[in-house]
Amino acid sequence: MAFPDDLVLKDATPTARTFSRQSQEANRCTWIDTSTTPQEPRILRISHRKEPIKSLPGEFQDRHTIEIGITKKDATTGKLYTMTVSSSIQYPLTGPLVRADLDHLVAFYAKGATPDAFYNTVVYVDRFLRSEL
Repeated sequence: MAFPDDLVLKDATPTARTFSRQSQEANRCTWIDTSTTPQEPRILRISHRKEPIKSLPGEFQDRHTIEIGITKKDATTGKLYTMTVSSSIQYPLTGPLVRADLDHLVAFYAKGATPDAFYNTVVYVDRFLRSEL
């Protein structure tokens, strides 16, 4: 089953934004936020690929990536600047890991999954952006 041609996602305000499908390749699809312009777009990309697991010769994993980015033009210089947030889920095609393991990992990470998720904790995000370890 494929994603719909239009995806509705809420931003931080929370305003519903409609992302409309713009292009599709074999393993990648791109949507654009209809409230933005082609010159200053907010883009969502989803891609999938199968790759070997380096530490387990002969074994493979699936990698699923979502990337959301925005491009804006500096009013003074005319230069374009892009900010991107991306996330990948990779899992081995064989072995003991199950969907419940993934659900726990997503809950630690994802905004909205739980109040204490990494991206819901402003102090953690600020430290992350300051390159603290």
